[in-house]
Amino acid sequence: MANMEELHMAASAYYSNASDELRQRAIEFFNSMDTNGDGGVSFNEFIQFFVQNGYNRVDPNFFRSLDRNGDGFSDFFEVLTFYYIFKTRGVSCGYCRIGLMALYFTCVACFDNAGGNTYDLCSTCYEARRHQQQHPPHHNYFLDSYVLLRARAGLPLFAGAPNVWCDYCGNQLMELYFTCVACFDNAGGNTYDLCSTCYGARRHQHHHPHHNYFLDSYVLLRAKAGLPLPAGAPNLQQALVQHAPSPNISQRALVSRSAANTPQQRRWTTFQALEGALSVGCMAAQLGCSIM
Repeated sequence: MANMEELHMAASAYYSNASDELRQRAIEFFNSMDTNGDGGVSFNEFIQFFVQNGYNRVDPNFFRSLDRNGDGFSDFFEVLTFYYIFKTRGVSCGYCRIGLMALYFTCVACFDNAGGNTYDLCSTCYEARRHQQQHPPHHNYFLDSYVLLRARAGLPLFAGAPNVWCDYCGNQLMELYFTCVACFDNAGGNTYDLCSTCYGARRHQHHHPHHNYFLDSYVLLRAKAGLPLPAGAPNLQQALVQHAPSPNISQRALVSRSAANTPQQRRWTTFQALEGALSVGCMAAQLGCSIM
């Protein structure tokens, strides 16, 4: 799995740049998972959330990887990271099927004609040339996700790999980073990029105030392939809708009956509210995607 701390930082950065309404919705979603109200989501509460909403199996290693301090509970920002991963990390290796959380390789021909699908490989399978066993032989040109994103910005590929630095602190960007979408779409040889720390601290508001819409490099690459988000990821909304109240029931009726709602119904309601706040906010409206 990718460096979980990197994913924590990305999720926290998105949260820091969210509206007050969206932050409140996220808090409500966390509280709905924390069924006993002790301020943390236990493994049993985590399992309950999945099992009651349509998932038959939950990998305990995933919960442990979210738990940064190893106390057996997920705090608010760890649950936020869980939401971020499930909304954005829907790409799997086309050969071994492992989830691609970090750097991976993509067939450029398939990417340019995605039509809803790309052909992606983990580094291990690409190094072993396993695509030669199952992928069309005339599709042999692959780029890693870092390089491919820069190429699609129309930027030249330097010797070896493109060099990208945070435009605020000057650190070289070797892992996940955030890019101004407006600048990316009109790069002309330049993009405006920030490390997760600087984006989370909202430093672009003073340094780059005319453009406020950023996506992380992993999400931006999928969006540029014309793929909806989550692209093949487990769809939490769909799973929750399976157990949802009738859509004919008004929101007012839901509120008036809140005392009678089960924890499962409350999770559905708060998840719907979170999704709704995302969809009407400033998150990726022109790219057709919405994430925390």
